[in-house]
Amino acid sequence: SFHPTFILHVTVLVWCIAIIVSVQTQSVSALIIRPLPSHPLCRLSPSRVAIVSHAAIDPVINKRASPPSEIKGSNCEGTLTLVPVSRKPIILSSSRPLLTSDECDILRRYFSALENDSVDTAVADHMEDLMERGQRILNEVHDKIDYLTGFPRHGGESPLPRYLRYEPHPQTDPSRETLLPLGLHVDPNNGQYLRHISVLLYLTTNDAGATTFPLAHPFGMKTPKCSMEELEMAARELVGKDIHHTYKVDTEVSTKLEDAAVRLYENPPLGDGGGMRIFPQAGHVCVFYNYGDNGYADPNSFHGGEALLGEFERSKDLLTFFKEIPLPLRDRDDFTEKIKGARRHLLERYFSS
Repeated sequence: SFHPTFILHVTVLVWCIAIIVSVQTQSVSALIIRPLPSHPLCRLSPSRVAIVSHAAIDPVINKRASPPSEIKGSNCEGTLTLVPVSRKPIILSSSRPLLTSDECDILRRYFSALENDSVDTAVADHMEDLMERGQRILNEVHDKIDYLTGFPRHGGESPLPRYLRYEPHPQTDPSRETLLPLGLHVDPNNGQYLRHISVLLYLTTNDAGATTFPLAHPFGMKTPKCSMEELEMAARELVGKDIHHTYKVDTEVSTKLEDAAVRLYENPPLGDGGGMRIFPQAGHVCVFYNYGDNGYADPNSFHGGEALLGEFERSKDLLTFFKEIPLPLRDRDDFTEKIKGARRHLLERYFSS
């Protein structure tokens, strides 16, 4: 028979291995989205980019990020700031590109290289230079996002953004399945409740494949129609049930939201009384806030990536950065107060003039 101490050590070892495997399974940083010839849905191929550690978490949230020295650099003309385009939910877009087209291309190749298990000889010769340039550009992007949002990075946030690539889809029928391969969602989904700000950095310019916000109230929108109010009630119902992704449920309520996104696609720019579509422009960012003042996911922030329907020569590539409320948190009220403070900061900085 085995000594009890030996059994205890083996048990602890097995438990640790299980945790490591679980983290590796859940912490992938990228998705490649390709249409399958035999099926209208898309296949998700998780990348093997990196396993992110959340061990060191900075408790500071009131500290504001200082502007990076290159914020007015010569790479892109004009002062970099954010321009508000919707107050419900809070959506802003960059006044100019954060990156040049060449820098966007380097990041595309950088993340593609991180995904590949094998590299041919021609690429291997330039791999070290690509990795150095890609990491440098990525660090500069982090600095600019910290400055634009007003919230510096901390140890609880992923150092690598999520990389998404949408391949062109030969079908042109804008059904829910073809137009929204991943459905609609709010970004605190999958238990990621600390994500309060989302930043989409587009690496390509595309005439299709917009990011759709079917419940947004863009500036200049007329009084919402009754159908818009019904949509908001439906979205609140999902959030109230802690359902943050229409792709995971097949109900009349989730279908109603996705149908609204299809109508918005077919009837731009304001669709059924409201809604907004952000088209990819290389180097630009779309920034939006995921919570309301009540500390719960903002129902109006349901959004999704439209597929590239039609014959296109290039893919749609983007990076998604998440700014997270840092731990520790005393309780639910403390979390809500931090959410309200962050929202107030964005509103006072960009919406007050």
